[in-house]
This record gives sequence, structure tokens and C-alpha cells, in this order.
Amino acid sequence: MSSQPSLSTRIKDFFFQIPICVRLISLICTSIYIYELLGTPLTSKYCFNCSLILSKPLRFYRILTSPFLHLGFLHIFFNLFTYIPIGSSLERIIGTINMFFLTILFIIISSIIYIFVATLLRYTGYSDPYFSCVVGFSGVIFGLIVIQTKLSNQDYYNIFGLFNVPAKYYPWVLLILLQLLMSKVSFVGHLAGILVGYLYVLGFMNFLFFKEQTVLKIESWKVFSWLKKMRSYIPGGSATLFENELLPHLFQNQNQNQIQNNQIQIQNQNQNQNQNQNQNQNQDQYFKGKGQQLGNLTSEKEVIQFSKLKKEKNQEQNEELIKKDEVEKEDTD
Repeated sequence: MSSQPSLSTRIKDFFFQIPICVRLISLICTSIYIYELLGTPLTSKYCFNCSLILSKPLRFYRILTSPFLHLGFLHIFFNLFTYIPIGSSLERIIGTINMFFLTILFIIISSIIYIFVATLLRYTGYSDPYFSCVVGFSGVIFGLIVIQTKLSNQDYYNIFGLFNVPAKYYPWVLLILLQLLMSKVSFVGHLAGILVGYLYVLGFMNFLFFKEQTVLKIESWKVFSWLKKMRSYIPGGSATLFENELLPHLFQNQNQNQIQNNQIQIQNQNQNQNQNQNQNQNQDQYFKGKGQQLGNLTSEKEVIQFSKLKKEKNQEQNEELIKKDEVEKEDTD
């Protein structure tokens, strides 16, 4: 009988199969959580708080530190339990460098959305989100859930094993249910994550990402030589998985208008050319170029032909005058 691998071996294999970016973020979150358990509180100093971020002196560093902090074992467990499979599948598609850059962008843009929404709510009289101390990676996770529902072929998603919902409604149903079940979670933080996810899948963030050729150049640096040797490093890839369906439509309408205007101009030019040709045909048959200036003739051959025709006509006129004189003389005689 073949012996099955031990639990520690299976855990080790699972850990090293996780792509590098997702693994690194998971390790950072876990290490900070363990560090706090040892008696060094970090939440109050590094949490996301609009009033502290925007007050003088500005504390923008809280935008980057708050996602890696967690309030208890269940908080970090459920976040990593959700993040590792979703993040791993996405990193295998877009590559390690793009995944790292996408994560940073999601953190920054979702924080900007949070500040904007919290500020609006404050002016309406509800100031809790503005002064709350928010931590956790769930904002980024909600953005990744939006990407997952867009990329997957599933029509329905299961909610906690209770019921199924259409894929396009899954992030919104999850947002509402989590708020009902756990009132202390940040509704605005999760909402900001969903919104940044939709900005990504609608293609509005495409211009922010590296082109595939740029990623290959970055990977050619010596700093990444040892990373590429690791089996969990995902090389290359492109983060622009979705095309913007709105902007090309607007540009296409503008291009169509320009094409129509150009066609009208071409038609008018053709009509003018036809009219000029009809007028030239009605002119003197000896001088088909009559009415043009010599400077408009396109070649020396045309100038020579023009002068020959003129000489021939003059000779004909002289011959006619001579004949008339001879006829008049005969009549007088």
C-alpha cells in the first residue's frame, strides 16, 4: 500500500503552489497579525481614517498600511480564505508583476472612492464612515470578486450554501448580507471595493496598466532573475482583460461623422470637376486648354503642343486672308 503524504507535507505543497504575489500578501497579513498578538498594537497608528488622513499633517501612508491589518482571528481567516483562491486564479492569468500592480491600484483607488463617499455622507449628517478606523483586505477582495464573476462561466453563485443568485448580482447580495450579519464591517469600504472592481471590468483602468512588452522588459532586469526561477512565479501576461465598451463607441460615432463629412466633400469636388469638364468641351476645338494659364500646365510637352496648335491656327487665318485678297483682285479685274 502506498503511503499518503503527511499533513505537514500537504500544507507545504499547498503553500508553495500559491503564486508569489498572493503568497507574499498573505504572509504580510499573517505576520502583522501575529506581531500584534505578541503585544504591539498597530491598528490605531496605521488604520484608515479619513479625518486623520486629510488633517495636517497629512497621513497618506495609512492608505497603504490599513489593508494589511486585521481585527481578530476570524477577520483575517475569512479574508485569506476568500483571497487566496480568487487571487491565485487571477495571478495565473495576468502574471505576478501585473497582479502586484493591480493590488496596489485597487488599494489606492478604493481608498479614494471611500474618502469621496464618506465625505458626502458627512455633509448629509452621517459622519461615522468619515471618523471610523477601518482595517482589512476585504475592500480589495470585493473588487476581485467582481472580476471573478465576470471571468467565470458560472451563471449562478451560492451564498453560504443557502441559496443561489445570478452571477451579476453576487457581489451586491454579498455586500448586503455581510452588513446584516456583521454590523461592524465597513459597508463603505466594501462598496468602494465593488466600485473599483467594476471600473476594472468595464475597461476604465486599462490605461493605468503596463503593456505586455513593458512587463517583459521589467522581467529582464537582474533583480527578477531569481524570482523567475521559482515555480510559483507567473511570467509575462497582460492585466487589460476587458475592453472599454463605452469609449470606443463614442469614438466610433465621431469617426463615422468625420467619414460622412469627408464623403460629402468628395462628392462636391467630383461635381465641380464634372462641371469644369463640360465647360472645356464647349470651348474652341483647337484650344482644349483655353482659359488656363501656362503656369497651370503640368509638363513641357503640353506647353509645346499648345504653341503648335496656336501656330497652326495663325497659318490657317493667314491663308484665308490671302485667298480673300486674290478673290477681290480677280473681281476688280
